[in-house]
Amino acid sequence: MPTISVIIPAYNRAVFLKEALESVFAQTYTNYEVIVIDDGSTDNTEDVVSKLLAEQPETADKVRYIKQANAGVSAARNHGIFEASGEWIAFLDSDDLWFPEKLEKQMAFLDEHPTAGAVCGLTYHYQDGQIQKNKDGMILYHPHPLDRATSVLPFELFATQYYVDTCSVLVRKTVLYKAGLFECGIKIGEDFCLWVKIAKFTEFWFLSDVLGYRRNHDTNTYGSSALETLFYDRMIRQLQMVRWSSEPHIVKLYEQWFLIHYGSCAYRNRKERNYKEAASSYWSAAWYAHGLKTKGRLFVKFLIAKFFPFVFWIWDKRRDSR
Repeated sequence: MPTISVIIPAYNRAVFLKEALESVFAQTYTNYEVIVIDDGSTDNTEDVVSKLLAEQPETADKVRYIKQANAGVSAARNHGIFEASGEWIAFLDSDDLWFPEKLEKQMAFLDEHPTAGAVCGLTYHYQDGQIQKNKDGMILYHPHPLDRATSVLPFELFATQYYVDTCSVLVRKTVLYKAGLFECGIKIGEDFCLWVKIAKFTEFWFLSDVLGYRRNHDTNTYGSSALETLFYDRMIRQLQMVRWSSEPHIVKLYEQWFLIHYGSCAYRNRKERNYKEAASSYWSAAWYAHGLKTKGRLFVKFLIAKFFPFVFWIWDKRRDSR
């Protein structure tokens, strides 16, 4: 029986899938199976898998290809989990890549930490064959490296600002079932919601190693503002349920998260000179803010954006010219 089941959901990503599979076949840790869940692709995804296995027959007994009607990435991943034989589950989206030592490093760590329920690490931003850098020439990581070395990621950190790449996660199958698997009702951030739930009841470890590449391209779902809006609408509804819980500190964490989100939206709208939307974002940020001073400052910004936007126009123009 394989120790690890690698789940690869694929939907019309034939152009990237071959590289993703080859990065799995190149792993120095070899006790794994690969389950490709074709989520109703209309391109040549199946041909890519068949051709690759024909070229590398030694990998054929490790790979299962399953095609389902299009149901979304969460349903595809859950289908793969149901089919999995391994004790541990690793996820690799069809457009991402692993470093050859990814699984070996994580399994070695888990051997030393038997109480761990999940482990993740860093990934590089990757586009058009190049590691991405910011304007200062610094390599971009996802998520941003933590200041400390290897450590447990507490629920509080996940629930506020920490985002983990799905392709870096290795998690016990029993933990996934206990957490309830991926939520099919949301189209973006479904992995974030699952990691938050997992971190609440088990040790979720972070390794400071870079484990692979997170590929950026024009069809990434996170690039859709409409999907982002749906995600935060879903989170707001979840917050309403959390308010009824017996853990008020969790409510505060959610509210801090929304404060950061709406503050970022206001800043982005100001840069785009969209002051009507900026005013709306400042109002929402003020609603979730704690402390009269913070609420007051955000409310003043709301009034400026709504009734005196020329003040922000002058202010931002002077700042940008520095």
